[in-house]
Amino acid sequence: VDGTHYYIDGVHTVVGEIPMPTPCDLLEADAIVAESYPEQISINFNVINNAETCTQVITPARYKVEAAASPEATFSATFMGRSVELNLTPAPEGETPDDFEVFIKG
Repeated sequence: VDGTHYYIDGVHTVVGEIPMPTPCDLLEADAIVAESYPEQISINFNVINNAETCTQVITPARYKVEAAASPEATFSATFMGRSVELNLTPAPEGETPDDFEVFIKG
């Protein structure tokens, strides 16, 4: 899972997109901060699809998660309960998470 990482005013923000197999798949993402030092931030991705039928078309789903923690915090991720590799890229200088629009279906 690829993402862009921002650290602004004590808050880590990770944004990105994951290709979903159908446009009916809704991507949910949340972050949990473990109380340790440095903190361990776990990003959990889940997919909800209540559609009875849906066209099989690869559709990118965007996500944005935030967690308050120290600059030294470490990250891990799960997708549907399974551990996945999280590839974080530092945000370009002067860019904010608001520059990355998240379109939530629903």
